[in-house]
Amino acid sequence: MSEADGNKNLTDRLIEQDVGISQSQLKEFRMNLELSLKTLEDNAEWSHRNTVRAVIWMMIFYACGFVLNMINHGPGIGLSPAIAIIWMLGTWIATITAGILVIRHWSIHAPALQRGRTDLQIALFNELQQEVSELNDKIDQSIKK
Repeated sequence: MSEADGNKNLTDRLIEQDVGISQSQLKEFRMNLELSLKTLEDNAEWSHRNTVRAVIWMMIFYACGFVLNMINHGPGIGLSPAIAIIWMLGTWIATITAGILVIRHWSIHAPALQRGRTDLQIALFNELQQEVSELNDKIDQSIKK
């Protein structure tokens, strides 16, 4: 028996394992996966957008701190301690928020999105296997006639 015949038999055996799955079930499953993937992509995009915003705010607060420090050390100019407290709180809040959002994006959203994409690829492969099986059945029927 040649290698091609062995591969064909292996392929036929693998396809026969999925005989109990109908075409409509595969399509419904794939559509559900696509909806789930769309939700995951939206969540990941939201997370990414908010992370960028938090980093921008953090940079703005640091730049404001630099400017306030320059103004405060100027000749005869003194700033209120309340401004320093507001700057410090804003900087800390922006830094902590950016850190949390980065960690959340890379630990929750990115892996979930990768899993969703992998599941969709598997579903598409299963649907392709089903179609190949149906084509093989049609070919077998046409050969028998």
